Amino acid sequence: AQESFNVFIHLGRTVMLLLIWSLANWFVCTMMDGSGKMTGILTVSSVALIPYILSINLLTLLSNYLTESEGVFLYVLQAVLIFWSLVLLLNGLKAIHEFSLGRTIVSLIFSVCAIAIMLIILLLLWSLYQQVSMFVSTLFEEISFMVR
Repeated sequence: AQESFNVFIHLGRTVMLLLIWSLANWFVCTMMDGSGKMTGILTVSSVALIPYILSINLLTLLSNYLTESEGVFLYVLQAVLIFWSLVLLLNGLKAIHEFSLGRTIVSLIFSVCAIAIMLIILLLLWSLYQQVSMFVSTLFEEISFMVR
């Protein structure tokens, strides 16, 4: 069972997650009287992802040269670079919204909750769309059957 890898699907997922994150953070911080704009949030979030992206590329490269017993160094390096990304995101959003550290952390938690709410609403809308389309399809089939 050979799996095909499509880079456009992964790129699309990444861009959609980044846009959903930025939108949720903008919604939350607008309600919390933050002064950040959508473009600033998107820029800060994109820049904060750079160490994480570099960690993936660096770990892929280093995994070809390190033995399995030296793999703990890869995990530590990955953890440090992910932590660096989180610090960049935290400080960037703190500066953009002009929040204190505590308020920024609260806004990040609320942003994650907003993402969950957005995804639940999207799931409900998708389910509703499927049910309506099935109803219209069945209705069309019944009408075409009665016309015959």
